[in-house]
Amino acid sequence: MADATKWRVAAILVICFTVNLNTVMSSEELMTKMGVTFFNVLEECKKELKVTTNINEGLVRFWSQGAAPERELGCVFLCMAHKKDLLEDQKRIHHENAHQFARGHGAEDDKATEIVSLLRECEQQFITITDDCLRALEVARCFQAHMQRLQWAPSMEVMVEEILAGMA
Repeated sequence: MADATKWRVAAILVICFTVNLNTVMSSEELMTKMGVTFFNVLEECKKELKVTTNINEGLVRFWSQGAAPERELGCVFLCMAHKKDLLEDQKRIHHENAHQFARGHGAEDDKATEIVSLLRECEQQFITITDDCLRALEVARCFQAHMQRLQWAPSMEVMVEEILAGMA
């Protein structure tokens, strides 16, 4: 009887771990889908802003922990967010549109709400920064740190493959 109870507890733990692992995987997949769609306008923004640095390399470094992207990347983030209708007039995140963007990529309502909540939290931390590009960069860094902690950060290899596949 005691052995049967131990096996049941072990089985329950394995199931809980597997369900939790699947949740993390689906969150990472969601962030990858959102990222790929978001980055579809990257080339357009690079041309529009006449970007001088290697933004592609900066984006790859961005999702790596400890990355120190440049201010220009913040300007590119603003441009891409504007093109995806994710900004209000004051160059702040349009929370309802961001929620719908997440939902449109397969996020359930609670997951989309959590993503927007993290963005809102990051935005509030840096609201006093008057330089729009620097503020966008700091908000993006904060959001990236949340994604790393939650293990939702998309794999750059997968994102690059998806972006390149979309260009073909």
